[in-house]
Amino acid sequence: MAVVKQVLTDSRWKTVIKSTISGTNSNVTVLDASDLLGWVAGSIPALAEIKWSVSVSTKLSWAATGGTEVLHFDGNGSYGGSDGMPALRCTSTAGGAQGDLVMDTSAACTGFLVIVYHKVETTIGQGGGWSA
Repeated sequence: MAVVKQVLTDSRWKTVIKSTISGTNSNVTVLDASDLLGWVAGSIPALAEIKWSVSVSTKLSWAATGGTEVLHFDGNGSYGGSDGMPALRCTSTAGGAQGDLVMDTSAACTGFLVIVYHKVETTIGQGGGWSA
């Protein structure tokens, strides 16, 4: 099992992370929200865009209580960004891993994910950045 993560950018409102995948992966964290700039308890991200190339069926899910499956994909593709699809907001409601994104692969996998996360401002329009 191996997922090597590279943070390409981490600003007050957006994070881009590239994950290079090899091996069989079960419940591997591809986003640890608490590592991001500006994170405070209760902060939640949204998956705004993803590009992938994977050799087997792969599933992304929000971690912690109430977290649900975000995407299930195989092969090459993309979601969000310029195609106009909406961001997929974190659904986890509690727990130490709130806001984290985890990955599962159906078998040994090689490939990559490039994911753009938006940091959801909890007090909309206040310019306060990413906060609880």
